[in-house]
Amino acid sequence: MSSCRNNNANPDSAVYLLTLADAVANDRLPPDLVKDWISHGVREYLDTGVSLDEALGLAGGRGRKSKTMYLTGQRDELIRQACLLCGGSVSELANKIQAFETRVWPRWKHLESPPEHVTDLVKLKLYEVFRVGVGVPGSSKQLRRICSLGTWRVGVHVPKNG
Repeated sequence: MSSCRNNNANPDSAVYLLTLADAVANDRLPPDLVKDWISHGVREYLDTGVSLDEALGLAGGRGRKSKTMYLTGQRDELIRQACLLCGGSVSELANKIQAFETRVWPRWKHLESPPEHVTDLVKLKLYEVFRVGVGVPGSSKQLRRICSLGTWRVGVHVPKNG
C-alpha cells in the first residue's frame, strides 16, 4: 500500500476509521484493508513525524476537517443517487433541489423521517441529502461535478474480505 499522506483527505479514511472503531467495540479484527491502512499510517507518523491525521488521510485539507469531508462524501453519494432517480438529468435535479429547499425542507427539517404518505422517491432521497447536515449545492455546475465523480463508498462499511 502506498503512503496514506496527501494534501487532501481520503474520503475512505473516515470509513476505515469507523470500521476500525466498530471492530474494536465488538472485539473483532478489522478487515485486512483497514489493518493495512492503520499500519501504514502509524508507520508513516512514527517514521516521518507528520501529524497522525495526515498520515491516515484524515486531514481535511484546505481548512476542512475530516468530519466535514466525510459528511460531504455522504451527501455527494446521496446526490448521485437522487440524480439517477431524475433519469440522470442534472438540470432536473437542480430544479428539484431548489423546489425541495424552498417548499418542502422548511416543513420537514425538524422531522425524524419524512411523512409516511410521501411516495415521491426523489423527495425522499432529497430528505436524506439535506439531513446529512452540510450545505446542499443547487447549481447545475456544482451538481454536474458531483455527479461525474462516481461512487466513493462513503458511509458503507469496508467488506469483511478487505
